[in-house]
Amino acid sequence: MCFEFFDANACIGTVPNHDPRHFYTAEGLLREMDLFGVAEAVVWHAWGMGNTDLMKQLAGKGGFFSYCFSWN
Repeated sequence: MCFEFFDANACIGTVPNHDPRHFYTAEGLLREMDLFGVAEAVVWHAWGMGNTDLMKQLAGKGGFFSYCFSWN
């Protein structure tokens, strides 16, 4: 049996504790997802760059991502 995993809380950018497991780019996150067999992810940006900027960063990445929009 083959399982596909879905990450419901993926983040790009760093948070204040500077955890080395965080990723600065969508490409870095995709490499890690491939390593662990994660098929798709809901992604938010730690720096609060805004929905438009997040969508630009994730555009053209093969449909692996869903957007986690923020409302202010």
